[in-house]
Amino acid sequence: MVKTLGYLQADYPSREGPDDTVTRAVGALMLQGAIAEAGKHGYQLVVQHAPFTQLTAVADQLCQRNWLQGVIFASCGEEKVLKRVLGYGLPVVLLDHDLTLPRVSSVREDGLEGARQAVAYLVDHGHRAIAYAHWRHTELNPWRLQGYRQGMREAGIRRRRAWEFFVELTVEGARNVVDSWVRLTPRPTAIYCFNNTLAVHTIEALRRRGFKVPEDVSVVGGGSEEVPGLTCLQADWSHLGRIAVQIVLKKTTRPEHHRGAHAMRRGVTTGRCGLS
Repeated sequence: MVKTLGYLQADYPSREGPDDTVTRAVGALMLQGAIAEAGKHGYQLVVQHAPFTQLTAVADQLCQRNWLQGVIFASCGEEKVLKRVLGYGLPVVLLDHDLTLPRVSSVREDGLEGARQAVAYLVDHGHRAIAYAHWRHTELNPWRLQGYRQGMREAGIRRRRAWEFFVELTVEGARNVVDSWVRLTPRPTAIYCFNNTLAVHTIEALRRRGFKVPEDVSVVGGGSEEVPGLTCLQADWSHLGRIAVQIVLKKTTRPEHHRGAHAMRRGVTTGRCGLS
């Protein structure tokens, strides 16, 4: 019998397409790592995608296959779904998310520390007015927002709600970021974006409005796909996928929780405050 693991990727619809870009680029990288690691151990993955509104039905279909030997949930934060799946007696690992549930392990990037690094980098370059563009699904990734706020506190910068933008990770979302930024007085000199896709769209939206990056405003991405020239904090998403497979194959009831570090990628989209 072929040794098989289940892999369920949750998707999050936006008004512009079938899913937000956060699950496209990052999801593909994590899946690549998971497939490679599973093959290394003689396993294959049964991969399913599902909108987050249909996770229960798809998870049931996946787990009712009695030949599965474990399940990885990617970008999934639905506690009810996970509790239901635990009833099948399968090892469960959350990938790119975290919940405090018995017998559920997790693997995700350390978004809190990555955001702290981003703020510290900008502060070191003279920026004191730093805006943050966060994914509208705040419940699925609260850590990066927490890290941004913590980094601002550590720098002695008072938090301003008007500097926090909650948007879709799409072209329209980036336009909303720029619209919100333009209305601020004074305008923040830097914008930290939830992921690299949003950063790229934001830079394009700024340039369409006649603003120069980094002369008028610096932009930092929070990671995902590789973007040449973009200043960003990048995690090794493929490695996280590999770790998820390693954990599920242990078949242990004692949960493990792994946090992937970020590496600073210095690009051309940031400059010193007031300087090009």
